[in-house]
Amino acid sequence: MNICDKYYWITAHPAYVPMGAEACIEVTPHMVCPETRRIENLNFLNTKLEFWVELMTPFFDEETKIWTLAHDWELDCGGDSWEEAIEALYQKVLKHHGDYDINEVHEARSEHNGEYDLLKLIREEQAVPVGDADYEYAKPVMFTSEELVFLMAEIRDKEAYQDLLVSKREDASFTPEQIQAIDNELQRIEHDLKISRASLDVGYDVDRYGFPE
Repeated sequence: MNICDKYYWITAHPAYVPMGAEACIEVTPHMVCPETRRIENLNFLNTKLEFWVELMTPFFDEETKIWTLAHDWELDCGGDSWEEAIEALYQKVLKHHGDYDINEVHEARSEHNGEYDLLKLIREEQAVPVGDADYEYAKPVMFTSEELVFLMAEIRDKEAYQDLLVSKREDASFTPEQIQAIDNELQRIEHDLKISRASLDVGYDVDRYGFPE
């Protein structure tokens, strides 16, 4: 398959696409820090172009009773070009969901009676009242196991960024203003790490619910 074939193979995969629907691939360009491959707060560190790709799959929201698109964050990836980003996503989908014959799927869907209509399936999101955004919970909501895994990865990324900033501070090519910006960023990262590590220790977001007494 060429790269276009792989694109449409991804959007029609029967593992996550019901009859009459289609997944959505979002590819966006970003300038990132080449050492961390992330967008850092200090723009002068972001010197490398990357294309990031996200897969949005059809999802029925039981709360709102509508079909929408959900971000499958486990398949997030990217590349140095649009083609590399799609190839990386193709390989991830192939690993997670396996191969299939796209021609057979197209034939089966063309014979379908239209129970799922794409225009009805993927609807415009409706605003759901959530009340006062400043309310506080009486009891902290504990992290799920997936959220804990994500938090640990986030802490590792922040620690790596902190180490990078310390090394960049010794770079003689930076101006005094840039060095000051690095120092300010180091202070912010230290604060963020304190919050993240405390949240990991107690199992909930201390930035939202406060530190335990």
